[in-house]
Amino acid sequence: MVDEEFQKIVLEELRDLREGQKNLVEGQKSLTEEQRRLGERQENLERRVDENSMAVRGMKEEHGALLRGIEEKLKTQQKSVEKIDFIEEAVKEIKKDINKVEQVTADNWSDIAKLKSFKVMETYKKGETD
Repeated sequence: MVDEEFQKIVLEELRDLREGQKNLVEGQKSLTEEQRRLGERQENLERRVDENSMAVRGMKEEHGALLRGIEEKLKTQQKSVEKIDFIEEAVKEIKKDINKVEQVTADNWSDIAKLKSFKVMETYKKGETD
């Protein structure tokens, strides 16, 4: 009877081992399937990262072009500001010159008026003596 009991125990253990092995095989299948899905998700993520990288590169190039354009416009604007400053100084000098001309012209008119006054006086004096 000891042999029969031993055989029962061994058979029971074998059944348990087979059941455990079956569970392990199913678990392995489940892990394999999960690994496959993770691989697909990883490929999807890698594809999206590549797309994003290309988009970022495009944006960098576009931003670089925009910055170069802005720099050129700033250079042009700076040259224009320098020209305006130069013209402003020239206008100030011209205004000073015009003021001098006006002053000299006023002095000349004054001198002309004095000369006319003297001439009138001379003519008047000549008329009295005649």
